[in-house]
Amino acid sequence: MDIAATIAEARGALAEGRAKDALGLLSDVLREDVACEPAHDLVFETLSEPSQNLELIEFYRDLLKVHVEDTELTIRLSRAYAQGNKDSLAVLQLQKILKKEANPKAFAELARTYGRMNKIRMALEAINSAIAADPSYGAAHRERVRLLTASGEKDEAALHAVDSLCCNELDADTRAWLEVADAFLEAGHNPPDSLLHNGKG
Repeated sequence: MDIAATIAEARGALAEGRAKDALGLLSDVLREDVACEPAHDLVFETLSEPSQNLELIEFYRDLLKVHVEDTELTIRLSRAYAQGNKDSLAVLQLQKILKKEANPKAFAELARTYGRMNKIRMALEAINSAIAADPSYGAAHRERVRLLTASGEKDEAALHAVDSLCCNELDADTRAWLEVADAFLEAGHNPPDSLLHNGKG
């Protein structure tokens, strides 16, 4: 399968109002490559309305029947539940993964979910676990700063930004993001939303 061509075909079908055909093509792509980010993004874009949430959940449940207990698909199913404000079910999906392995991406997703539930300390515990599992995982370092900023803990956010910058394994983009965020925090200001919502990972 030419994955790029199939995704392009799915986009064309969507443009013509043929959502069902587009989703069929995207399902084919994800059965072959469960980690294909553009396909996942397009599925969520296609089924973004609240009335479509059950369809989104079923889409990922069906894929999980083919790729049983796949981590990437389970994380996406968790996001589907969260998109429908079913956060407790989202947490359950992530806990299934974390019972088997200390997966940094699952920990980061759990932190975001707890953050939406206003369980900030549990969110921080999860994000710290993500960083412990993989110190180079830039998305987790950024999420920790976001969580603390959102909870009004600017001083703690600044401390953690500096702490993260001491990590030698960080990629250049995450390092640059943290430096800018830290400059705002050290000056006593929240980083702008345009920065906080950039490079979510």
